[in-house]
Amino acid sequence: METTIFVRGLVLWGIHGTHALTTGTARSFTLDIAVSLDSIKEAVETDSLEKTLDYKYIAACAASVIAGPPVRLIETLAAKIAATIARHPRAQKIKLTLSKCEYDDEMISGITLQQTFQK
Repeated sequence: METTIFVRGLVLWGIHGTHALTTGTARSFTLDIAVSLDSIKEAVETDSLEKTLDYKYIAACAASVIAGPPVRLIETLAAKIAATIARHPRAQKIKLTLSKCEYDDEMISGITLQQTFQK
C-alpha cells in the first residue's frame, strides 16, 4: 500500500533569485510537498514514528535548503529540496510545488517537480 506524507502551505524565507531586487533581500517561498512511502505497515503495527517519515523531517529539509546559500533559479532550489528529502531511506517519490511572489508583487510564479528515487 503506497502512502503519502505531506506538508502544505509551508512558508519559508530565503534570499534567492536572478533580479537585482531579489538577490539581496529575503522573501517568502511557499511549499507544498508530498512524499510517497512504499509501506506504512511497520509503523502502523508498532505505532512508532521511527518506522515512518515524520512530516517535521520534510519541513526541516526544506528549511535548511531555503536558508542555505543563494541560488539563481527556482528550479535549482526545488531540485535541492527534493534531493535533501530523498536522503530519507523511506522516501520513494516526491511531488513538490515551490512558489514565490515575484519581485514586483504582480504575480506568483513557481515550479512543480515530481521525482521517483532509485534506492
